[in-house]
Amino acid sequence: MKRSIFFSLTTLVIATSVFAAGDSGHHPSVFDLKYNFVNFILFAALIIWGIKKPLEAFFKSSAELIQERCNYSELKDKEARIKLDMYREKNENILGEIDKVKREAEEEVDAYKNGAEKETSETIARMERDNENKLNYEKDMMVREINSTLVDKVINGAKEKVKGDNKLKNEISKKLVSQID
Repeated sequence: MKRSIFFSLTTLVIATSVFAAGDSGHHPSVFDLKYNFVNFILFAALIIWGIKKPLEAFFKSSAELIQERCNYSELKDKEARIKLDMYREKNENILGEIDKVKREAEEEVDAYKNGAEKETSETIARMERDNENKLNYEKDMMVREINSTLVDKVINGAKEKVKGDNKLKNEISKKLVSQID
């Protein structure tokens, strides 16, 4: 194929130079260009005929490549839109989730605060009861100790008085014997 193109071009060049050598005394006319025009048409036809298939294949492959790129771009655009919608939805949900978490946290804080207040007041009330019971117990113990001490003193005082007075001893003995009967 290359060889035939080379011979065709060589023939055209030779033909052009032969026809261009025309008369020297001739005045120029439009018809003088007819051979040049024919040569040009032949040359253009050969060029077109020679590069038609490669040029057609080139444009076909370029069109296919462009089509593939367009399809790939459309696919990526769809994926990007899906991701964008998903992220927008997540973003909207995040604001709702933030509000939900805040509300839950506030509820938990309130519940903890109320529980802590209730527990503290119960603990204080229990401690007050325990303290009051302890004070009453210690008061009773002191009163018993004082009563015991007072009774012991009265008994000791009575013993000493009875030991020192015989007449009183006899009267007490008679009373005790009469109570036994």
